[in-house]
Amino acid sequence: RVLVADPRGNKDPRTLEPAGGVVVVLGDERTGPGSEWVGAERVIIPQRRFDSLNVAMAGTVLAYELFRQGFTGASESDISGGKTVDSSLGWTSWREEA
Repeated sequence: RVLVADPRGNKDPRTLEPAGGVVVVLGDERTGPGSEWVGAERVIIPQRRFDSLNVAMAGTVLAYELFRQGFTGASESDISGGKTVDSSLGWTSWREEA
């Protein structure tokens, strides 16, 4: 399951049902996530009195909320397309291979 943090998203992460592993995609602070994540679920972090969060803070907020709900990190088989996977902490991170 892939969740993309997107200020134009339509899902509140507090309402997600924990089912299997999850990968969270965070885009850069200017342009957001890339268009290659077309089929992913788009989540928005509800905010009041400020316009945006930097990418580190957005990742922290989402990681906390998903952990609180009982989500687990995705396994290597959950991610495809030349990614390097590190799920040693229960959360999965990856980077594009050069």
